[in-house]
Amino acid sequence: HRDGQLVAVRATVIPLVVDGAVTTVYAGCRDVTAAQAARTALAEREALYSLLVEQSPECVAVFQDERYAYINPAGARMSGPGYTPADVVGAGWVDFCHPDDRERVAAEYRAVLALPAGASRPVEKRILASDGRVVEVEGTLACVQYRGRPAVHSFTRDVTARRRADGERLRRQRLEALGRLAAGVAHDFNNLLAVMLAAVEEAAAAVPDHADLK
Repeated sequence: HRDGQLVAVRATVIPLVVDGAVTTVYAGCRDVTAAQAARTALAEREALYSLLVEQSPECVAVFQDERYAYINPAGARMSGPGYTPADVVGAGWVDFCHPDDRERVAAEYRAVLALPAGASRPVEKRILASDGRVVEVEGTLACVQYRGRPAVHSFTRDVTARRRADGERLRRQRLEALGRLAAGVAHDFNNLLAVMLAAVEEAAAAVPDHADLK
């Protein structure tokens, strides 16, 4: 451009041939700077999203045709020590769920596919890892388009440690409440016992020393 700015153009060139020789060349140019910038920005966003997903410590997965179509490395590791995405992709979408959760989770996945694109719902499930560990996860499911077809996008995190800590805290709270209840019962019993002993002492004092007791 005359102001020094670079402009991306798409040119169309048509030669005019007369008697086997090119006599004239017709050329047309169209400014595609904005379109090229948009494509570059889209490619950069896709690359950034891919990097964030691949490096995410949470599980990101895509289910399609009732199978894993994609899973990031962190999600694969939830399925078993040393597992990689290649070990998981292609498996059934509930193959790694705890047997008691499979029917419910499969129904939730199917329900998500019936939602409008982009709509989401919460999910909780247990993963039965290859080493026997039970991993509790929670997150969201969303209906998306993946490679031109409907799919379930899953974003979940491992909450096993948090729930274990919550359970331990509840156990301590129950024990503390039980202790307070026991202390209150003991206090009330001691008060009642004191009243009974006082009544017995008063009754004993009212009886003459040499009275005949029958």
